[in-house]
Amino acid sequence: MTATMEAESVLDGLATSLRPGRIARVPDPSPTYVSRLAALGGHRSDFQVFDYAHAHHNNVLIEGPTGLGKTSAVIAWAGRNGKPFYAVSSNVAIDPSQLFGKFVPDGIGGFRWQDGPVTDLVRHGGVLLINEINFLPERISTVLFSLLDSRREITLLDHEGEVITAHRDLLIVGDLNPDYEGTRPLNKALRNRFAIQMSWEYDDAIERQLVRGSSLRELAALLRRAQHDGEVDAPVSTGMLVEFEQIAAGLGLDAAIGNLVNHFPTEEERQAVNVVISAMLMNLEADYDTEVSR
Repeated sequence: MTATMEAESVLDGLATSLRPGRIARVPDPSPTYVSRLAALGGHRSDFQVFDYAHAHHNNVLIEGPTGLGKTSAVIAWAGRNGKPFYAVSSNVAIDPSQLFGKFVPDGIGGFRWQDGPVTDLVRHGGVLLINEINFLPERISTVLFSLLDSRREITLLDHEGEVITAHRDLLIVGDLNPDYEGTRPLNKALRNRFAIQMSWEYDDAIERQLVRGSSLRELAALLRRAQHDGEVDAPVSTGMLVEFEQIAAGLGLDAAIGNLVNHFPTEEERQAVNVVISAMLMNLEADYDTEVSR
C-alpha cells in the first residue's frame, strides 16, 4: 500500500466513524500498548501483520492463552489507524439479530430496518474482532462463512435476502484460547478461512516493558511451569502481573499477593501457589521495598 493509499484509508475510516447511525466506534489510541515484535516469526510486528492483512483483504486468526494482549493488539491497531471497531463476544446466548440487525418500531406506527454492529462494519468498513471464535454458536458462524471466504459478503435473510459485499476497508480478526473450558477445536472449514494464522505465547520482551519487578516475572515463569506440569489449572496472564504491581503500589504487597492467590479457584491450587510464593517472598519484598506481615 502506498503512503497516499494509506492516508486515504485512514481518512475514510475517520469519516465513516462520524457518519450518523454508526454502531462501531473508533477506539482511543493506546499509548501504553507494547507491540509484539515477532508476531508471525522473524521480525514482523503485530501491527505490520495487520497492515498487510488489511491491504490484501486477508482474515487474521490469533491463537494463544489468556492475557496475551490479543484483543488489545487489535484495538490498538484500530485506534492508531482511526478505524471503527467492534468485538463479537462469542457465547451461547447471543442472538443473530444482535449482530446482523432487525426490524424496530419507527415511531409512526411502522417498522424500519436497523443494522447490527457486524452489518454496520460490513457496509462501511472498520475492524471486526470475533473473540473466542471456537466458542461461536453455529447459528452465528454459518452466517459468517460467506463473509470470511473469497465472496466477502453476508446475506440478510430477515431483510428481504439483502446481500452486502464487504467494504474494501474491512479487516476481520478472530482469536481463540484453546484451553478455555467449554470451547471446542476450531473446525477446518472455519480455520481455513483465515489466511494469516498466528500462534502467540507469553512474551518476555513485552513483560519486561510492562512489569518492573524481575522477581514477579520469575514467579510467573514458575507458576506457568506448574500449570504446564498439571499442578495448577489457572493461567498467569501478563495482565495479572500488571494488576499485581498496581495493587502492590496502592494497597501493599500483601494485598497483591492475596489477590494473585485468589485467582486460583481451588484450595489445592492455592496451597501450591503459596509454596511457590514463599520461596520467592524475600525477592518480592526487595523488589517492592516492603515486607509482608507473617
